[in-house]
Amino acid sequence: MAAFGVNEYFHRSWNKFDFVIILATIVVGCIGTFFNLNLLRIIVIRSLRLLRLFKLKKRYHDVLGTVFILMPRFVSVGLVLIIVYYFFAIIGIECFAGHKMEDCCRNTTVEVYYATSSNNSGAGYYYLTNFDNIANSYVTLFVLMAVNNWFIIMDGYAAVTSEFSRLFFVFFYLITMIVLQIVVAFVLEAFIFRIQYKMKTGNKQEDNLVKVEMRLAKSEAAFCMKPRWSSISEPLVYPSVAEADTLCYRGTHWRTKFSFCLKMYAEEVKVCM
Repeated sequence: MAAFGVNEYFHRSWNKFDFVIILATIVVGCIGTFFNLNLLRIIVIRSLRLLRLFKLKKRYHDVLGTVFILMPRFVSVGLVLIIVYYFFAIIGIECFAGHKMEDCCRNTTVEVYYATSSNNSGAGYYYLTNFDNIANSYVTLFVLMAVNNWFIIMDGYAAVTSEFSRLFFVFFYLITMIVLQIVVAFVLEAFIFRIQYKMKTGNKQEDNLVKVEMRLAKSEAAFCMKPRWSSISEPLVYPSVAEADTLCYRGTHWRTKFSFCLKMYAEEVKVCM
């Protein structure tokens, strides 16, 4: 920070990340010293600085850049998964809550996975994946989505309830499979797009933040919002008198696929306009 200056140092995202990690480590260390607390487990967050290796290796940098492109879509897909989880969790609680899964499924192929006497061998503990509450339901649904012996859970509940309960697990598997396939398609599309972008624009490194500048006439700004000219603390400086009736808005936002497309097809956009 002393070498580059405050503004130049905080202009880089990795420097902000490094500053937060170091500051958190210092704060945690001071709290542990003054209050005689053992916070060594929290200090291990310093190991997160190893993520800076993504900046050094070009291959890792491409992966991280693709993640930034996919971040808005990941948020949307994550919300869809949360809604799907909640929908099936409520159904699971209504249908399967209260059933004792310990030592169930006698004389079936999955008996050993629910037998409490065989837990020392590591084969049991599947009775912990239940629908007794919303938290356990989310964990159980995640196990089912990860296809981690999901048929064992399905057979267990089919044995203690009825064979129709298999429809619940089959429908959940089909819906989550469709959502995960969409995620895979997003990832592949983003990698292919990044390869095409690099081939057309070159391999130079770019900042993940985009600077945006937009000029609006005062009449347009007044149409969108109630003007409060007295609240402006600093006067606006315009390069010419003709632009004195306009307002200039400047800001930054994270690069998205749309931002890369605008730069990638800038020539085609000019021709169309």
